[in-house]
Amino acid sequence: FSVKGGEELTLGGVNAAGELISKSVSKDADIYFGMSIEDDFEDRVSMTLIATGLKQDDLSKAISSKGGAGGMFKSGGFFRR
Repeated sequence: FSVKGGEELTLGGVNAAGELISKSVSKDADIYFGMSIEDDFEDRVSMTLIATGLKQDDLSKAISSKGGAGGMFKSGGFFRR
């Protein structure tokens, strides 16, 4: 996965996203990540995730799970505050 954000984006926030992803996939999955800072992003975040071999049921559960990535965006989990 790749995360792009403004200067307030933290590695800790990106790591938290990685932990959320790793809990949703096989223990044998290979997870690679990248992070970039874009001056014009200010307090916005863009995440790209490419995943293969997912079953529809697993994908639906991951998207609808409580405490998912949506909560990170709302709580400011990616940013320094």
